[in-house]
Amino acid sequence: MGPIQSLDDLVSLLRRRWPAILLVAVLGVGLTLAYAMTRPRVYEATAVIQFESPRVSEADEHEGGTLTPAQRVQLIQQRLMARENLLEVIERHGLFAGLPLSVNEKVAALRASTAIQSVAAAQAGFGSAGQLAALIISVRLGDPVQAADVANGFATAVLDEDARRVGERARAAVAFFTAEEARVGAALAAIEADIAAFKNANEAALPGDLAFRRDELARIGELMRDLQQRIIELRRERDAIAAARPVRAVEQRQIDTLDGQIAALSEQEARLAARRDEIDAALREAPEVERNLSTFERRRGQLQDQYAVVSRRLAEAETALRLYTTREAERLELLERAVVPEYAVGSGRRRIAILGAAASVGLALVAAFLLDLLNPVIRSAAQMERALSLRPVVVIPAIDTPGDVRRRQALRIAALGLLALAFLLAMGMAGAQALR
Repeated sequence: MGPIQSLDDLVSLLRRRWPAILLVAVLGVGLTLAYAMTRPRVYEATAVIQFESPRVSEADEHEGGTLTPAQRVQLIQQRLMARENLLEVIERHGLFAGLPLSVNEKVAALRASTAIQSVAAAQAGFGSAGQLAALIISVRLGDPVQAADVANGFATAVLDEDARRVGERARAAVAFFTAEEARVGAALAAIEADIAAFKNANEAALPGDLAFRRDELARIGELMRDLQQRIIELRRERDAIAAARPVRAVEQRQIDTLDGQIAALSEQEARLAARRDEIDAALREAPEVERNLSTFERRRGQLQDQYAVVSRRLAEAETALRLYTTREAERLELLERAVVPEYAVGSGRRRIAILGAAASVGLALVAAFLLDLLNPVIRSAAQMERALSLRPVVVIPAIDTPGDVRRRQALRIAALGLLALAFLLAMGMAGAQALR
């Protein structure tokens, strides 16, 4: 059973051990206040960047891989919070100078001290996702001037980085689509030259001339039948003249004339036969020629479609570049520069002081309780009755000797002096900190 089992026991403990309780509590509170006063003050500086809407709207401003403002800010924030960039900022502004921090700890401290908050724009309808109205950059540091300088540096870096990225993307898009237009145009000119050469080489078998070739083949057949009939008639006439005996000079001249006509008609028949064979060969090659020509035409159609798309995208890229150059497109503007803060936003001193004071009082009570545990004696009739189940008949009060009185007074004076010293020390540290 412990020494405290009732409210009277607790009051008796506090009355007996109040010098020790006061001593421990004062020491704890004093040390807590001293530690709290050493905590540095934190100043916050804020810069505001506004997203300016484009003065000239683009038809497809978010088509073809154009980044939304939210995506642009995310990329810029990743670049700003990169280790190399933070090291450059720390070195430029001399941050955390004199503190026993490693390079990694300084980078982590600056990351923790910087907050970049995006403010979404009011939704006007569908398709407006990713739109931002403002970007708030806040920096918390122990030096107000450094906090303002770092916040303004980050804001300037955001503006410069966004302008650089947008300009590079616009110029890269124009260069890419210009090269693509030249490449597709050259391929289109080459395929058109191939089609012309193929048509010249297979003129007789082109699909558009097949009907004419068939009509020509029919006419050649009719002409050859007429020629063959005429040759047969001329040969009969010649044979009839040559059958007469003797053949006179006049008849011989008629035979020679008929032979000449027959030879001329035979030669004409041979030419028609050669033309017929040529047309037959062309008609046999026509399906293969048509298939190859269709392949050429399909390839040319694909290139024409590509050329139209590339030309349209090139026009859009050139428009975007002109809008960027004339500052008519969506852009970032520094709405409010960070100013040097006049007051600290907090340093955690009050919280540390309150928690430390509460812990000190608790520790003082625990110390008093332990002192009673180290000296377990029965101090009252109630304790004796609880411990031995015997009710005392007579209770003789404790009689203090002169030495006990002097020791108790010395402890009280020491406790009060220590309390006064702790109070004066806390007030002095508070004044010194206020003058900084």
